[in-house]
Parts: sequence; structure tokens; C-alpha cells
Amino acid sequence: MSIIIKSSFLLMSLMCLFGYSTFSQNVQLFTEDFESGGASFSLNNGGPGTNSGSNQWIVNNQYTGAPTYPNTTTQDNTTSGTIGFAPTSNYLHIHDAPSGINNANYNPGSESDQFAYMNFGLCTYGLTDVHISFFYLCEGSENAYGTVWYSLDGGPWIQTGLPQYVNTTAWTYQDLSDPAFANVGSLRFGFRFQNDGVDPPPASASVLMTSTL
Repeated sequence: MSIIIKSSFLLMSLMCLFGYSTFSQNVQLFTEDFESGGASFSLNNGGPGTNSGSNQWIVNNQYTGAPTYPNTTTQDNTTSGTIGFAPTSNYLHIHDAPSGINNANYNPGSESDQFAYMNFGLCTYGLTDVHISFFYLCEGSENAYGTVWYSLDGGPWIQTGLPQYVNTTAWTYQDLSDPAFANVGSLRFGFRFQNDGVDPPPASASVLMTSTL
């Protein structure tokens, strides 16, 4: 149906030397569970795409798609782990804005390219093994999918993670790490949804695939 993200947060392992003992300490630098509306993210602007089309990012706790779209999979259906405030907590997701239906959905006949990204960067100077972790759910097709991006020190957006986030029917935990995330003054992440509008609109809601940062 669309890409939806829950519990986007950043973890890193910091190697510290005290006397003759070296140990690894996990530090949580940033978390966003969207329960307060997701003010740390900017929606439907900036980034690598055109930010065009009627399928747009939104943050809410809506899971009902009637009468046009299927319901969104609740957050007690995971491949592993648990989601805070499940089963129907706030989440970042794509929806068909003109339809007035605000759960996770998209109009496959409306070409769209939308981006959601962190409003501010995180300093990772002196840190190693930096990770971003999140739960996601994304159904669609080869023509409708999500991607993950990062930007360093205000530079261009670079794709990371899977080439396409698609064909995922249960909430799935994803943990990403790259040496490029470490030792920078400003690290930001963003989520992109694209569909090319070539899939025909469904004859009924049952034709759409059920549906996640």
C-alpha cells in the first residue's frame, strides 16, 4: 500500500579508554517515535526527489482505509521485536492526500515522488559504528517503493540500505550502519517514496495490497 516508518532512532558504539580497560558503550543519540507528531521531520519537501504528486507523507495514528483502501497492518504484527505504543501508535507514512483517507495508502495511478527528512543534523565526531534503526512496512510493486537516504555536513543526499523497500507485509526491523555515518559534524536521514503511475487504479479496494523510519 505504501511505505510507513516507526521508531526511527540513531545508535552508536563509542570505544572508550580508561586506564588499561577498553569497553564498548551503546549511546542513543536521537529517537523519534512520532507520538508527539514528528516535529523533528520535514515532510514532502527537499531532498533528492521532485516532491510532486498526490501521494504524500503524513504522521498520525490512523489505520482504517475504508471505504477505498485496505486497513493498515497493526503494529502487533512484526517479524521480530516489539514497537512502542503498539498496536496503533503514531507513525510516518504515505497516503493518497486527495482521497481524505489518512491511513497508509497510495493511489497507484498518480505518479508521485515525496521525501521526509530530519530537520537537524547530529554530530558524530569521535564516534564509531553509527547505526540507524527503525521498523518499516512497505507493500506496493516494482513501480512503487521506498528508499532510505543520508546527508553529511549539509552535502548531497546519498542512498543507503536496500535498493527498494517493497513486498513487506509485516512490520520489519531494519538496522543500517556505514563508516560514512561516523565522525561528521552533521548527519541526517530521510525516507523517500516513489511510484511511477503506470500501475492501473484498482477496480476495487480488494485489488490493492495491504500495507511502514
